[in-house]
Amino acid sequence: METLIDKVVGSFLGAIQAGTLAVARFGLGGLAILAFIAYGTRQWPLVMSSGAGLGDMLAQFLLLVLGIGITLWIVTKIIPIGDALFQAALTIGLQAAGSPVTATQLRSPSFILRMHKIVTKPLETFILWHTGWAILWNGPTVLQMWLAELVIYFTFLGVALHIAFIQIEFYLAILLASVLLPCVVMTSSTFLGELVVGWVLWCTTRVLLISAIAAIG
Repeated sequence: METLIDKVVGSFLGAIQAGTLAVARFGLGGLAILAFIAYGTRQWPLVMSSGAGLGDMLAQFLLLVLGIGITLWIVTKIIPIGDALFQAALTIGLQAAGSPVTATQLRSPSFILRMHKIVTKPLETFILWHTGWAILWNGPTVLQMWLAELVIYFTFLGVALHIAFIQIEFYLAILLASVLLPCVVMTSSTFLGELVVGWVLWCTTRVLLISAIAAIG
């Protein structure tokens, strides 16, 4: 199961990143269209206005170009930026917990499942030592130990699945950002860009918290 969960997560992430590269060109096309519209609705009326000075027009134009340039850079580098953001959240969470676990290890859900075997090793040893004829006298105790091991296993399984799901959700947010982020260029569509930025930041916060919790555990 440990190898299977890593393969499933890796396949999902690979497909999502390939999809991000495929749809990013639509984001670039949308950026070009929205930039043209933004120039027509924000810059051109200012140029034609008799009350606007040369400094105002130049400042507005430079602000528009700067916003378009930053958005263009983010969209073209969206996958490396997303990887760096995810890695930074993991690293900060691990350092906050003071854990020797590395970010690369924590990105693998199977690592969490392997940690379960280390934690439950004393319980397994106790159960093995009290099997056979000894279980006639230690049956209730062995049952309690077995139930405790089962609870610990499902706890680690839940953490491993959560790490897998948050990775998939994070890169889905990055995929959506490659398309909707250019909407911040226009005032009327800014809410779409802010929505996807908020989703990415929310996923980043969850990554940081789950990494700290997993490291503490």
